[in-house]
Amino acid sequence: MTLTGCTKDSMFDLTGLPEGAFLLTAERKSQDHGTKTAAQGNRVYWVNGDQVYLRGNTYSVTVDNGKAYISGAPSGEGDIYGYYPATIKPDSPNQDNVTISIPNNYTSSFVGGRQIIQLPMIGKAAADASGIEFKHLTAAMFVRIKNTSDYDLVLDAVSVSSANQKLCGSTVLHFDQENFGFYTGGYVATDAAKQVTVNFSDSPVIGHGGSNIKEVQVPILPINSGDLTISVYAHRSSDTYVDIEGVPSVRYSIHYTYSATNSSIALGRNEMLTAQIVLTNSTPTETLDNSQFSVSATKKVRFSKGNLQYIGSAATPYWKFADHQYDFIGGGEGTGQYTDASNVDRDLFGWGTSGYNDKFPYMTSATNTDYGNGNADIANTMYDWGKNNAISNGGNAADQWRTLTQAEWKYLLVTRTDAVLKFGYAQVAGVNGMVILPDSFIDPKKNNGSDAFVPSNNDSPYWTNNIYTAENWLDMETAGAIFLPAAGCRGNYSSATNYNSRAGRGYYWSSTRTLSTNAINVYFYYAVGSSRMMNSNDNRENRYYGCSVRLVKDVE
Repeated sequence: MTLTGCTKDSMFDLTGLPEGAFLLTAERKSQDHGTKTAAQGNRVYWVNGDQVYLRGNTYSVTVDNGKAYISGAPSGEGDIYGYYPATIKPDSPNQDNVTISIPNNYTSSFVGGRQIIQLPMIGKAAADASGIEFKHLTAAMFVRIKNTSDYDLVLDAVSVSSANQKLCGSTVLHFDQENFGFYTGGYVATDAAKQVTVNFSDSPVIGHGGSNIKEVQVPILPINSGDLTISVYAHRSSDTYVDIEGVPSVRYSIHYTYSATNSSIALGRNEMLTAQIVLTNSTPTETLDNSQFSVSATKKVRFSKGNLQYIGSAATPYWKFADHQYDFIGGGEGTGQYTDASNVDRDLFGWGTSGYNDKFPYMTSATNTDYGNGNADIANTMYDWGKNNAISNGGNAADQWRTLTQAEWKYLLVTRTDAVLKFGYAQVAGVNGMVILPDSFIDPKKNNGSDAFVPSNNDSPYWTNNIYTAENWLDMETAGAIFLPAAGCRGNYSSATNYNSRAGRGYYWSSTRTLSTNAINVYFYYAVGSSRMMNSNDNRENRYYGCSVRLVKDVE
């Protein structure tokens, strides 16, 4: 899409346009900040190729002589109702209730210095009109970003979040067709989130020195009152990457947060609040937020670069992390993991088999009490694999890593802010499993080449929700995402020496015991007609089961 054809809105003056042209205009945001598909200052622009839905048909917008139009008036009887973008069209034309989805993530770009973003609108015109004016359905934040640092910065995203307000979601709009007025209480958000992020696909550069200012609009649902926080994510244009031993490489990023001083902000439909953020060298501190995961209200961790492996076939056995997050040994013919042989490579372990106190990683006893530390948790004990062992590619020293507790797994997948939006089923390099996103995540839009990450829950846990090639996954990994392969488990209720569910289910230990002889793990799977994601309730397994282990490192 280019701005070769773009126009500031005008009234229905058809001078200079082809015969039969039907003109398009849009109302303006308050505070004189115009907004449509392209915006700059107080001007409103349409862009060639915009799609509008009028009287049951989709039309492509043409821009010519400073005006936007479609060729030929919409056919049909009665008043003309219009929808932009065309994807928000109602189930049937001219109905009073329209359900639209205000997404929590937008993809945007800058063309000709103007931000391109689709902001939902509805319009109405008389049957014999020569044009239609659209009305905005959202409020918006207008963020002016100024870079006074010594570095050119690439703008990754701008987000608006709230502690107490729903800012997006599936929204039912009620409006009076005859008078074209919105009913009181017309915004009812379901499946709503408290953060909206605009991601930039074209890597716009904000030049240093302060003269190059980017103006960004972030659409949000109207709010009666509440707090709003604006965050800007950027990185140095040199694309510097930082290696933290044992964790995936992450991009050197800078996260700037501006907290609104007015804690009782109210924004109605078509209203906008302006904020200015100045990016500097020293404030705030440069961070690696995109690799951090909250596991309690006060604690964050980074995940290891892959599942834990015990390499027993070497002359001197050792522990390591898998080379890639999607790598696993798992069960099956030839792996030997179902035996108690010490000279077999393995990555499915009985609970607490760190090697301490003769609890060896190759144990296959079917007696639960043979594993771990009696009736105690293994958290902060030498029975924890990370505390007792040096991980060869994770610092090569003991007591640098640990296993999450059951409460921490639950906080990660259930309790933290927008937790339900931060995990999803996926295939990575052909391997089934689960992706978990960090607290601060800028989607590189590499799923299936261009699509955004799709969160999963028990209603839609398909492996194919998110498909990444190995190359695509590198971008997700650099943005901080982790992947837990569905490596299956060793054992069942009658035996510790068989395998099941390779590539179909994932079992990951916690450091928490339950019911004296059992232990708790995270368990996920998908099968046609059946699915399960155990994260909000205790999922108990026999301690002799062989489950995967993914270690973490506390963020200091």
